[in-house]
Order: sequence, then C-alpha cells, then structure tokens
Amino acid sequence: KQTISAEYGLTEHWMVEWFTTFIQPGRGGFQYLLTQIESRFRLFEEGEKILDPALSLEYTHSQENGKTQHLIEPTLVLSKDFSHLNFTLDLSLAKTLNTAEKVEAGYSFASRYDFVHLLRVGLEAQGEFLHDAPHYVIPQVHLILPHEITLKAGVGIRYSGEGEKIFIKFMTEVGLELGKSKLAERK
Repeated sequence: KQTISAEYGLTEHWMVEWFTTFIQPGRGGFQYLLTQIESRFRLFEEGEKILDPALSLEYTHSQENGKTQHLIEPTLVLSKDFSHLNFTLDLSLAKTLNTAEKVEAGYSFASRYDFVHLLRVGLEAQGEFLHDAPHYVIPQVHLILPHEITLKAGVGIRYSGEGEKIFIKFMTEVGLELGKSKLAERK
C-alpha cells in the first residue's frame, strides 16, 4: 500500500486531513483503493485538563474488487503527555452507509516515548469490539531526521480467529510548514 496525505490546521484547535491510498497488486501498476477525509477538533488547550480530549469525524470512500463503499466514523480521542511519554486512546463507531451492516465499535491505542531528540519508540494496538475481529499490535521505532523528516518502522502481529500473521509497517513523513498549516506525505 502507498498512502499520501495532507493535513491543514484551520485554527489552533481544528484541523482537516486528507488521505488517498493505492495498492500495487503483483508487479502491475498502482490501483486506487480509498480516500479518507478527517476533521478533528481539540476541545481544550493541551495540558489544561487531566486528559486532552478531541472529537474526530472521518469519511472514507473505498473501491475494491469493483465494490464501492462509503464509511462514516465518529471518534473520541483521549490523549495525555507526561514529559517524554505520550498515550492516546481512540474510541470509534463506524458505519458503512451503503450496506445493511451494523455499526461497528473499535479502538486504537498508541504510546510513544521520546528517548533522545532523534529517537522515539512506540506501540500501537487496534481492533474492533467483536468476537472474531482481528486485533493488531505494532511495536515501532521512529527516527527523527532534520527538515521535519520522520522514518517509522515496525513489525506487527495480526491476531484473529484464523491465527496470527506477522507484517512489516514502514512510513516516511515529510513536514512542510505553510504558515500555520502542515503537509505530510506518508508511504
């Protein structure tokens, strides 16, 4: 999968982000997979409350195997920084609009520790609150380079009723400062 995204801060508390993801089956060319648009609003100044809550609303348009889906996903984000340590918990509800599927509840948990200026380690876990739904655990290492370039790598495990599957996740982020906005490209 290859994903490109852009994020823009509308205000100090409100941002929008766009993602488009492509897949490359076999050795052929890239094929469109999905586009996501997210709007996130932080309710208070960071550190003002015990937790830093935010609300997010995400719309996804996907097209795979000739099937088009429209998904809406509201999320409550709870985050907390302790000096060099960060914890974030997302609790979400997802509904595919053009099917009779029920609303699905999910979670995402991430933690990150900043060792030194150039190195961070983290752990990401995500899944759905369903009996046979897959759950993912991904330990990660982040290398912070000059010019707002971040390299992230991790080896993840997917747990499901069908057994475990190991995968590799690699991401490159490049930040560009445009006034108070920020662009990021992720691969």
